[in-house]
Amino acid sequence: MTIIVILVLFVSALGTYFIRKIALYNRILDIPNMRSSHTEPTPRGGGLAIVISWFLGISFLHLFELIESELFFALISGAFLAIISFLDDLYTIKPWIRILFQLVTVFAGLYFLGGFKLLYFDNLKIEIPLYVNILIIIGGIWFINLYNFLDGIDGYASVEAISIAIGCYIITQDRILFYYFINNWFPIMELAQS
Repeated sequence: MTIIVILVLFVSALGTYFIRKIALYNRILDIPNMRSSHTEPTPRGGGLAIVISWFLGISFLHLFELIESELFFALISGAFLAIISFLDDLYTIKPWIRILFQLVTVFAGLYFLGGFKLLYFDNLKIEIPLYVNILIIIGGIWFINLYNFLDGIDGYASVEAISIAIGCYIITQDRILFYYFINNWFPIMELAQS
């Protein structure tokens, strides 16, 4: 498992370097506007290396039977979103097309996981699978768009990912998310303080 993580980090770092060079050479740049957080043209498509690394990582995990097939296919369904996001970096894709790809991604992930039967909101427990899954589809598309809105703003996207993980823990009461947060947040904090 450690070797897979190191491989994914290496591919991600190396890929980011080369994709940045290619974007600069081909002038695939995000030109700042009034809503931008940056003031100079910035290369687009940097997330491609992370996406490729992610899919390689989960493919290795599946190949070595470290994750179940259902989870693998749910995660790999993110390729729909990766494709439309990359195309949107290169060209301007109409919002309805992006929403359609987001819907397909969330629906496919939910399908491969077998759907959810219940949902927790503090003391409220929703046990009607149709309503639960509709809420999860709406929430999934909402989170994708929230994340996309903050993508590229240093630090914001990572804080958003952590917030989403905490929100998912609160809603699902899944302790795995809690352990992920504890095991990953404190090393990050130590690194930030050094």
